Amino acid sequence: MIVFILANAPLELIPRPMWTHPAIKKWAKIRNKKPNEMILDSSFHFSAIRDYGLDKNRGRLDILHRALLTILDTDLCSEGLISDIVIHTINNKVYSINSQTRLPRHYFRFIGLMEKLLTHGEIRTNNTTLITQRKNLKEVLKNNNVTHTVGLSRRGQRIVLDEYLEKVISKNKNIAIIVGAFAHGFFNGDILQIIDKLISIGKKPYTTSYVLCKIITTLEKILLKT
Repeated sequence: MIVFILANAPLELIPRPMWTHPAIKKWAKIRNKKPNEMILDSSFHFSAIRDYGLDKNRGRLDILHRALLTILDTDLCSEGLISDIVIHTINNKVYSINSQTRLPRHYFRFIGLMEKLLTHGEIRTNNTTLITQRKNLKEVLKNNNVTHTVGLSRRGQRIVLDEYLEKVISKNKNIAIIVGAFAHGFFNGDILQIIDKLISIGKKPYTTSYVLCKIITTLEKILLKT
């Protein structure tokens, strides 16, 4: 079974110091919400992110949205080979997504869902928990009986992906794949502590979605013989 972890995702409510910024106040009025109820999104809050000198990765919720849809749309999901999909945020919050969850494909609906998640800690429908908050990543790995954790980064060891994954899968019943849900940079210390092997699939700075597509395609060839 596979656990996907989307690490250091810029999923956060707007920080308190930014509540009075003109761009934040304008967007809050448009959405008829309080600033503390809204997610920081660079598409609408770019000037606030710039004026407060925040990292360029902050507010890039679009990366997380595309990554989640990429995973959920796979045969790995429909065939029950993914035991958990995990969001790890820049604030070290951890959320597990049921692999049968149907996330909104429309970006604005996705934002609303994530705001509800950050406010209430879970998403439920028809007495089924779709997304729930976890204590930490170590708890997630333990609950899923993960015995090997793989991180993807240009700083990792260059490998031949299909050969490497086939070898890892042959030796481990449950593995975790960690991909950064950010545009630039590297994993933080919390993520590095749980990575057993840091690998690289190329010299170029690939996008999160591209890395996931490479990983998923390779896993499906190995596990589904496609």
